[in-house]
Amino acid sequence: MVHVPKATKKAVYQYLFENGCVVVKKTNLPGNHPDIRNSEDAEVERLHVWMTMRSLQSRDLVKENYAWSHHYYFLNEAGIDYLRKELHLPESVMPNIVNKGPARPVRGDDRDGRRPSGDDRRRW
Repeated sequence: MVHVPKATKKAVYQYLFENGCVVVKKTNLPGNHPDIRNSEDAEVERLHVWMTMRSLQSRDLVKENYAWSHHYYFLNEAGIDYLRKELHLPESVMPNIVNKGPARPVRGDDRDGRRPSGDDRRRW
């Protein structure tokens, strides 16, 4: 069992809520997570991030995918509600993954949605 300090857990929760996902490299070597820092601007250990995310996964607050020695954790709706309560955030605040901008047009479509034909294709 690993003891995760409160400041570290809060930093992981904030990072997860801001981005909607966390990537943790699986390795036996000690090291720090490259993206997460706690409130004292100190680096957070990768093991602490992994254990915090496993705890959230066991409560079905995140979904895990594992590929190529990396754990990918994605926040779900129940996780968003839980982190809002833990971080004392209002209902109007959403993770960046939910606040997507307008969809990009598919390559080859012009403004009115029709595909170019004939001479228009040669300009590409």
